[in-house]
Amino acid sequence: SPVTFNATGGAVISAFNITLTYLTNVADAGQLDAFQQAKTKWEQAITGDIADWNLNTGPIPAGRCDVLQPARTSGSIDDVEIMVVLDSIDGPLQILGQAGPCISRPGNRQTIIGVMVFDTADIRLLETQNKLVATITHEMGHVLGFGTHWEGAPFNLLVGGGGQSPTYVGANAVAAFDQLNGGGTSTSVPVEGAAAGPGTADGHWRESVFGRELMTGFLSGTSQPMSATTIRQFEDLGYQVDVGVADPFDIASPNIRVTAETPGLRLISDILNRPRYTFGPSGLVPLPSPH
Repeated sequence: SPVTFNATGGAVISAFNITLTYLTNVADAGQLDAFQQAKTKWEQAITGDIADWNLNTGPIPAGRCDVLQPARTSGSIDDVEIMVVLDSIDGPLQILGQAGPCISRPGNRQTIIGVMVFDTADIRLLETQNKLVATITHEMGHVLGFGTHWEGAPFNLLVGGGGQSPTYVGANAVAAFDQLNGGGTSTSVPVEGAAAGPGTADGHWRESVFGRELMTGFLSGTSQPMSATTIRQFEDLGYQVDVGVADPFDIASPNIRVTAETPGLRLISDILNRPRYTFGPSGLVPLPSPH
């Protein structure tokens, strides 16, 4: 016999948690809100819980990730902690911000603690130009592993690193690029090459292909969509994701193209060049530096 019932759909509930620790003051309420918006976006895109890191058995000495970082010797981190620093870097409209992982879990290399540093000479300008949220979201992606965990074991996702035309070969991001974002029959995703300079090359989608997408080396246009390719890249890094929160994006669309008249802000050297660590049997051990 027929059965009648009602069903209510709901959004995917994320169990992924980002903790923001401000090592310097962020006095502007609008700026604090921008950090929260970026945090929320990534907590929607990455949904799976990661085992807490026990600081009692895996302590972190003071100053290991930033000179302002206190010792972390008790409690736990669920799932990643991002330390935020506002400081003078190099004056207006040069390096806007820099970010990356500092300490990663052994084995899967998922980030335990990362650092984001924003130039005090630029943060107000980014806020007034409505690009602060996108900038923070972009840098937070690097902390979580975008472009910073591609090279070497255990992932080996970058081919041709250091050259003019590197590519990303993770199966999930390639599938999203082909099936959802206009890549067609590609077997890899184009990555920014050596001409972009250190700190930009090998760690961003190629601007000439991806245009205004969030994770290129430029902040172009009035909005910077987070594509399914970007989200599924984190699936390649071992995270559970919800591709349903991806923004509408197609590389064939004229709306994503970047023209000479609207080149956007360049994210110069925005991958933080600091030592990175994981835990070995006797405590923290350095990870190999990217080339």
